[in-house]
Amino acid sequence: MNVLVKILVDDDGVEIDNPVWHLVDPTNHHGNASLCTAEFFGGGESAVIFEMKQVKRGGVTCPQCIEKIKTIKAIKL
Repeated sequence: MNVLVKILVDDDGVEIDNPVWHLVDPTNHHGNASLCTAEFFGGGESAVIFEMKQVKRGGVTCPQCIEKIKTIKAIKL
């Protein structure tokens, strides 16, 4: 399952216009952080207001997250 987050209000208390769904970085073991910016959210550490959801596939609408996912998928092992 992919965990997604939509940031509605940033840590400065500013409402986000047209919020998008970010992938929560599955490799970050220090807390919840978006893949594109590595910005932490939740845990009561800031004023961030967000929605989270789990999906089996897709759902990411953040262009920066999508670009990072494509870059990672292009790596040949």
